[in-house]
Amino acid sequence: MHHGNNRRKEVLAHISRIQGQIAALKRIIEGGEECVKVATLATSIAKSFESLRFRVLEGFLIHQFHGGNGPSTGKLKQLQGLLRLYKK
Repeated sequence: MHHGNNRRKEVLAHISRIQGQIAALKRIIEGGEECVKVATLATSIAKSFESLRFRVLEGFLIHQFHGGNGPSTGKLKQLQGLLRLYKK
């Protein structure tokens, strides 16, 4: 990742949360929990991973879009608008 340390820390924290969710999923499957509980947690993990995927893509695009020179306000707003459309 080629962007700031704060963003990198956020992404790493997000990955840690997903790892915790996966560990919990493994435990509830091993414990023989009901299918609804397993499915609910699996869905939560999928959504969390999708959010992580978007966050990484967003950071990459912003970095690539302005090429390290700092984006113009208009161009940055245009990119953010496109990202919002993608996220929907």
